[in-house]
Amino acid sequence: MTRLEKAVAKLSDKLGEWVRHAWDAANYLNTWGFHEAKLDPDAIKRRLPSVRKLLEFAREVIRA
Repeated sequence: MTRLEKAVAKLSDKLGEWVRHAWDAANYLNTWGFHEAKLDPDAIKRRLPSVRKLLEFAREVIRA
């Protein structure tokens, strides 16, 4: 298990499974949307809300 995966697991344990789901969506977008260019716009749009939620939460934590 990578350090990043361990961090996601710990955050998910503390904050809820939504963190892992959001991370998985972000990672999927990065791999299949950016690197492989295999996703259509609908596939990207479906994953954006959970990724946005994770980013907004991270911003709130950093500002606190």
